[in-house]
Amino acid sequence: MENNVSDPQQQPPTVAPQQAPFNPTQQGNSKKIIFAAIATLIILIIIFGSFFVFNNNSNVIPTVTPGVKAPIITPIPTIQSEAPIKMNLTKGKIVTIPTTNVTIEYIGAVLPNPKCFDCITTTDLALVKDDIRKILSYSCGGIAGKCTDKIVEHGLEVFLENSTDSTAQVSIITKQ
Repeated sequence: MENNVSDPQQQPPTVAPQQAPFNPTQQGNSKKIIFAAIATLIILIIIFGSFFVFNNNSNVIPTVTPGVKAPIITPIPTIQSEAPIKMNLTKGKIVTIPTTNVTIEYIGAVLPNPKCFDCITTTDLALVKDDIRKILSYSCGGIAGKCTDKIVEHGLEVFLENSTDSTAQVSIITKQ
């Protein structure tokens, strides 16, 4: 009879299963993947959540507090003014503005040397209504280069379009 007891020297050695050696970058990569997945999920929740919130807002009925009246805004009708009256004025000549009882006179202009970049050009007109004379003084230039080209007087908006030593062009709009 044979003895079934095995001899410890004859047994094949036990082999432990082979594991990959520990790799620290593999653990770091898995953390990065999990973080990216969570960040993507949060962004998607924000996008879709805001989409549903804004789309469902059209059904919201504003609350009204009893006893409190909301202000009513009434549009004010605007009257279209007439087309501007364009006039060419000659220095020293008094002219009556059509459809008004106002006269206008081109007094003159002080034109600086054209090579002066920070000098101011001034132009003066006179409006007379019911023996009340108003001098309209227009200026343009200077360091800021700011121009006054519209003055309102006697119910008229007077725009200076151009001026020379002897003539001026104006546009006038009645504001009555």
